[in-house]
Amino acid sequence: MAEKPIEKETEMFYKPEAQVGLVRVLVSNSTGTGFAEWMMLPLGTTLESLLGDVLDEDQDVSTLKIRLNRELAVASYVLQDEDKLSLSPSRVKGA
Repeated sequence: MAEKPIEKETEMFYKPEAQVGLVRVLVSNSTGTGFAEWMMLPLGTTLESLLGDVLDEDQDVSTLKIRLNRELAVASYVLQDEDKLSLSPSRVKGA
């Protein structure tokens, strides 16, 4: 009886590279009501431009802890496929 080849874990999930010109980024926003979702973004999107789209106009970026792939990143960073962005308040009101 022939054994079935084991698939690599990454091959079992949908990979967005088939969509030319897009990257997939996980955005986890713990401010306000909070949400986490995968976003399809054009190639060349910077962290700064994504923050402009995701955050409210009245929200001050300096009040947030912003992590990209669990590390600090500069605003000019060009987002790559499978990046993970985490936004959380640096201080919780009332605490």
